[in-house]
Amino acid sequence: MTVAGKLLSASNAYALTAPVPNLGKYNLTDILPKLPTIDALKLYVPVSSGQQLVLNISNTVVTEWQWLVTDID
Repeated sequence: MTVAGKLLSASNAYALTAPVPNLGKYNLTDILPKLPTIDALKLYVPVSSGQQLVLNISNTVVTEWQWLVTDID
């Protein structure tokens, strides 16, 4: 979720076939270009206890991720 409240979702590629229960793999490639570079980001990651882990990502890191996606394409 962005600071402005924009909510985007990424599915877990290991949702049903994870080699271990605490492993997730999320494809953010399609989401990154949709994020404004001026906003920070909160990632909500489900954990086995049923709760969510919240990761606060600064706008500079979001910008770096977007550059990586652009450079790879």
